[in-house]
Amino acid sequence: MDSQRMGASPTDRPVRDLVVPPDEYFVMGDNRMGSYDSRSWGFMPRKNIIGRATLIYWPLGMDNNGLLPDVSAVFASVQQRVAARTGTQ
Repeated sequence: MDSQRMGASPTDRPVRDLVVPPDEYFVMGDNRMGSYDSRSWGFMPRKNIIGRATLIYWPLGMDNNGLLPDVSAVFASVQQRVAARTGTQ
């Protein structure tokens, strides 16, 4: 794990499956190509997370109390294509 936490940027590493340990989280920044997040520094222990989410915008289609527009229809075809390519439903 330590070697994973150092060195190349997150987008330079190959994609691989991960198992997130109990009471830890895999967190990602909102700038996929430029965020240093769990891809750079590993899992986030639950004890290090403080606060409470006031809005969850993803996954699309979740109720967000009307605070943001429902754009799930826009991405429905994308999700179907991903499922077809990966064999997931």
